Amino acid sequence: MFGLKRMHRQRKHLYERTQRLGKRAKLSRENAIDDVLDKATSPAGLIASFVLGASTQLDITKKIRKSLLNGASRDVLSFLSTQVMAYMATEAPKTATKEENPSVD
Repeated sequence: MFGLKRMHRQRKHLYERTQRLGKRAKLSRENAIDDVLDKATSPAGLIASFVLGASTQLDITKKIRKSLLNGASRDVLSFLSTQVMAYMATEAPKTATKEENPSVD
């Protein structure tokens, strides 16, 4: 009656999709945190941390500190871009199949 059944199905579908996306986002955040902690506690990360800490004590090392920070920011940006690209790659096939096979009500 008045499309209530269809609207209820759509609402249920949207709720389930939101729940799935929420779980995926939580897992992605946990993985990102684990990756950052692994990089920070790796020998290279500890050395970089020590060098950055030591460089703040010396005025002559500003250029070295700046280059280290630029390198770290590039690493972070590349990590974030790969995460976004992976997410987009998993979403594209799902939306394509929905557009090709629309459900008939």
